[in-house]
Amino acid sequence: MTGSTRGIGRAIAEGLIAQGARVVISSEDAADTARVVDELSIPGIAADATSDNDLAELAQQARTALGGIDILVCNAGITRAARPLRGYRPG
Repeated sequence: MTGSTRGIGRAIAEGLIAQGARVVISSEDAADTARVVDELSIPGIAADATSDNDLAELAQQARTALGGIDILVCNAGITRAARPLRGYRPG
């Protein structure tokens, strides 16, 4: 889940967890990611959603941590032109 350490993203993550989902959080801010990992006791990966390499690494680490990805929540607030999430491959 991108953009999941504060505000709406954190609330979405907490809501999914409350419903029994296994969640991997991410933020471009490594300190925010580490803080939420500690607070929620879930996996997290610092990743910049504008970086294809970071997104590919986030997808791979999430698959490794969870055994696959069933739901992808793209909540990162990006102020650049919209484009597809290229690091993600289902399965």
